[in-house]
Order: sequence, then structure tokens, then C-alpha cells
Amino acid sequence: MKKSSTDAPVILFVDDEQRVLKSLQRIMTYEPFCVRTAVSAAEAMKILKTEHVDAVVSDEKMPEKTGSEFLSEVRALYPHVCRIMLTGQAELSSAVQAINEGRIFRFLLKPVKLEELVSAIAECLDEKFKSEQVFKLSQHTAGVCSLEMHVSSDGQTLFRWSANARFMFELGEDASLDNMDILYQRVHPDDLEKVRSLEKQCTEFSLCPENEYRIVLPGGRVHWISQINDGFRSADGRGYTVLAVLKDITESLKHRKLLHYQAYHDPLTGLGNRALFMDEVQKVLSKKGEAAVLFLDLDDFKLVNDSMGHGFGDWLLKSFAKRLKETIPDHVLPARLGGDEFALLVPGVCADEACGVANMIMDSLARPFRLDDYEIHVCASIGVSAVQGRNVSVNDLLREADTAMYSAKGLGECSIKIFDSSMHDKAADRFRLNSELHRALQRDEFFMEYQPVVDLKTLKPVGFEALVRWNHPERGIVMPDSFISVAEESGIIISLGMRVAELSCRQAGIWIEENPQNNFFMSFNVSVKQFHQAGFVEKLENIIHKAGITPDRLKVEITESGIMDDVELSMKIMNRMKELGVGLQIDDFGTGYSSLEYLQRIPAGNLKIDKSFVSGMNVDPDKFAIVRTIIDLARSVGMKTVAEGVEKVEELSLLRQLGCDYVQGYLFDRPLRSKAAAEVTDYRQFSRE
Repeated sequence: MKKSSTDAPVILFVDDEQRVLKSLQRIMTYEPFCVRTAVSAAEAMKILKTEHVDAVVSDEKMPEKTGSEFLSEVRALYPHVCRIMLTGQAELSSAVQAINEGRIFRFLLKPVKLEELVSAIAECLDEKFKSEQVFKLSQHTAGVCSLEMHVSSDGQTLFRWSANARFMFELGEDASLDNMDILYQRVHPDDLEKVRSLEKQCTEFSLCPENEYRIVLPGGRVHWISQINDGFRSADGRGYTVLAVLKDITESLKHRKLLHYQAYHDPLTGLGNRALFMDEVQKVLSKKGEAAVLFLDLDDFKLVNDSMGHGFGDWLLKSFAKRLKETIPDHVLPARLGGDEFALLVPGVCADEACGVANMIMDSLARPFRLDDYEIHVCASIGVSAVQGRNVSVNDLLREADTAMYSAKGLGECSIKIFDSSMHDKAADRFRLNSELHRALQRDEFFMEYQPVVDLKTLKPVGFEALVRWNHPERGIVMPDSFISVAEESGIIISLGMRVAELSCRQAGIWIEENPQNNFFMSFNVSVKQFHQAGFVEKLENIIHKAGITPDRLKVEITESGIMDDVELSMKIMNRMKELGVGLQIDDFGTGYSSLEYLQRIPAGNLKIDKSFVSGMNVDPDKFAIVRTIIDLARSVGMKTVAEGVEKVEELSLLRQLGCDYVQGYLFDRPLRSKAAAEVTDYRQFSRE
């Protein structure tokens, strides 16, 4: 429809009687409207198709079709046009029904007064204006525009765009809204055929699928449009209407791409994440292709985080990821699974060939990472698993590589290990053992045995070391070497350690009650995880109180490597224990740092010499020298020494000569049950040795 050349609203009067039209035209002469007339519905439709019309005022009683029928067609094809019906008393029911169904805005009874007619038209136009403004504002706010395509029974198609199309397509204010050219002139050349095909499907075949395509705005800016369509036939079944809503989705597409990237990439390193890695491995497996998976873990990364802070740790992870991408071939996919764990997909290779990629990574780690004045040397443990013609899942490959990586860690730093089935068996055993440990705690299957600690001067026991045992319902007595490492890995060592403390303190309380004259100490081992757990000292204090013993009866044993895991935290805990009155023994001394500087800071009373040095010291000069050095070192800082694992009288003799304070080992007694331990009085048979 062409816009009227005047700003006055265009009113189209429709009546089959010329005299009525002339009368209406005459009385409207001095009103602010541009009047057009038609003697039939057909003539009126031609005017509506070619000219701009704001309102239609139609008589209800006409020969070809009623005013209600005509105005219904107007509503379907030109819903923006105001519709008013003039009716006599006889057609009143039809007019009321037309209003109720929304086909007309108002009806007026004939004969109509000028004031009433002008008021009705003005009111209708005002409502139309407000409705259009709200519609325009809502579309502008939502970033959409709409298109109505009306297909008549004779195949003619009328188009009408909403006003916001001018804004979306950045057209001028006078741009026509009654054709498809406003869209076609903006559609990207590569998408034009697709858009034309969509219009054809809608108008010819009543098939209106959703679509996304590009438009090119002034300046060459490319935007994406999403078009959603719906269609319905007219009430008489002879016409068809398509309603389309177009939305600029450029920003949402950017956001969608960002979300997709974030969903499949690690935000810290920019590498793919677990989800991306699993998807890519699955693609390879779906094609029945060969591939290998590398599972990589940075050695001692926790030490970096704890000593340098998480910010430094994040920098190291990003630096490692950058070097990793620079090192590996382009066809290898790296991913960060979490923490300091990484995985790599090497397509088209067997396990042995994948080790070539693993060696590249190891070679790259020979160079330190540098930040300001810091120089960090990093190593990794790498596990390898390959498809090698097997029917395996993604989880299988990753789990196997993970298992192999842990096996590599057992070999020491910078190790590579290829998965084999025996590793799976061991992993399954450890998993089963972990479950059994949980049940054992619940069922109270743990008990203690006590090994005497003997004073070398008097050869009388001055204390006992409490050693945990597991009374397994199927395997019998299980020694700690078989389950402590699993308890450490799983974290159950904390609960187990507290149970050991409870049993040891309780037994000490029983012995004291039985013989108050006994002046011995009770010692037991504490893992570093338990030692560094928040509230450890408070929990220990509560256990001591419940057992009814004094804190000076206890000596807690912690390894020197455990202390060095976090020196500052260890010092705080040890000083708190000293304030409580609990003794401290450094276990396995000589196997770690063995530094006089740090030993002077530790508030410990005893230093335990590891049995690996004691055993054979009578025939190995190096071991003898180490034991002598440890004893001299302890004496220099005011500590007493306890030699573990004494099994031969020759070892006992040398320890006495070197001035060792206390000894324990199979030479005197194996660990004993509580009743047997209570009966030990002395070991004078070794007084001449």
C-alpha cells in the first residue's frame, strides 16, 4: 500500500448506495480526514491493496457480502486498519457478534450523527496509534521485527512488515514496508537463495521451517537473523497467512559460542577440558581407529602450591600448558583434566609409539620455568594406554592411563609407564581394600600390639610403641604394611589414626590403673595428614582426658619427611603439643633431610634411628658412620636416641658403645598383646653383650 500524500488519516467508506456515500462524503468535508469511497467490498479491497488506508467504515447490509464478512477479510489481510460497522436495528445481533469476535472496533446505528461518527473514528485511530506504539516499542526492546504474508485464493501475496524492520535493517523512515525487497537487499549473497527458498515454501507449500541467515548492514557489518514462522488458513479456507518473527541473534550467537568454548575448555590454561577430551576420544573409538591416551601428573605440584601460593601455582600450570602445546605434534590433543592432571590423545598410534610423545614432554621439562628471580624445575609422571584393536570405552582408556600414571609415580620422578592388566588387578585390589578399611573401622576390627622400648643402661622397658593390626574376617591378622599406604591415599588414615590414638591411650590408662608405680611412656605413629589436620591437638587432648592419663605419658611419632611437608604448620602444631605436655619423637630419622639447622628448631625429645641403618651396621662401615653421626647430632641438640629394628647382639653392642639411649627390636621382643606386654620386667640376659 502506498502512503497517502497528505498527513490526514485516510477513511474508506463502503456502501452499495451512492447517495449514502455522497452524504457521508459531504458531512465529512470539514473534518480532518481524507475520505475515499467504494460501492462494493471488491472495490474496497482494490483500494486497500494499492493505497494507504487508516480506517474502514462499512455498511453491514450489502448485496455481495455482508459488512461483517468484508471486515473479517480486512482484519485478516490488513489487521492494522481500523474497522467500524454501520448497521440498522435489524442487523444489530450480527454487529454485536462481530465485536465479540474482534472483527470490528465499533458499530454505529443508522442514521448516524456526524459527531458520533467523527468521535468513533477518532477513538479508533487513537487506539490504533497507541497499540502500534506499544507494539513498536516492544519489538524494538526485544530486538525483533515481524512480517505478515497473506496469500489470497487467487495466488496473490501481500506483504506487511512491522515498523521496527526499518530499524533492524537500518533503512530510511520512508522505506516501504509492503514488499520483500527490504529483506532481500540486506541478505548476505551466500544466504539469499536459502531465504528466497524459505519464502517460496511458506507461500506456495505452507511449509514454514525456522531459519538462520546473515544480513549485511551498511559499512559491511554482518549480523545474524533468526526467523521463526507460523501459518494458518483463513476461515473460509481460501486464503493463507504466514506470520514471521525475525530476531537479530548476533550477540546471542557470540554468547552461545563463548558458552560453548567455556563448556569445552579449561579457563586457566586454554586447553581442552575433560568434556572435550572425552568427546574427541569417543570420535576416534567410534571410527574403530587406533589411538593412545597419555595421563600426565606434575610431580610434587602440591609442594609448589603450599610453599609459593596458588597464584604462583596457576602461573606454573599456564606456563606448562604453553610449553606442552609448543612441544607436542599438531595432531595431538592436549587437555587439562583438573588440578595438575593433564591428558593427551595421540591418534593412530600404539602404546610404544605414544611413548615417543611422552619422551618429548619429558625432554621439554629438562628446561626450568622462570619467573622473575625464581627458577622452577618440574617433572611429571606419565601413564600410557592404547586401543590396540580392543573394544574399549573412553572411560576404560582414561582409567588405564591413570592407573599406569600412578604406577609410574611409584618408580620415582620423571617416569613413564605403559598400562598392563596386572596394574588393573592391583588397582582393583586397592579399591577393594579401601572399602574393607571403611568397614573395618565401623566393625572395630583394629587392635594394637606393643613393642617394648628398652633403656640401654638398665635394660628395662621404659615405654612401648603401639602398633596397629587388622583382624580381617577372612584373611586373619593383616600387618600395617599391607594397608597403610591405601589408607594414606584414600584419607581414611585420619580416622584410623584417631582410632589408634584412642586404643593406645585407653591401654595406657588400664596399665596405670593396674600398677600405678609404672612410669613408662606410650608412643604411636601419626601420619602427616592426621598431624596437619585442623583441630588435631584438641582431639588428642580430648582422647587423653577420656583415657584418664596425663599428657606426659604420651609420645607422638612423626616422620621427618612429614614435618618437612609443611615446616611452618608443623612447628605450630609441635609447639602446641609441647604446651599440652605431650612428647614428640622424630621417626625414621636419617632417611630425609637430616639437617642440624631444622633439627634445632624442633621441640622433640627423642630421635628414632631408622632400622635400615641399624640393620647390618656391624658389617657395613657406612651404616655405622651414619648411626654414629645421628647419635652425635641428637646429643648436640639435647635429644635422646631410639634405635629401631635391633635384631643382633652385635648391633646392640655397637649401639651401647656409641651412647644410644634406647633400643627396640626383635632381639628383645616382637610386638606383644597387651597382657604379655604388661608382664615384661627387664632384659638382663643382654647385660654382658
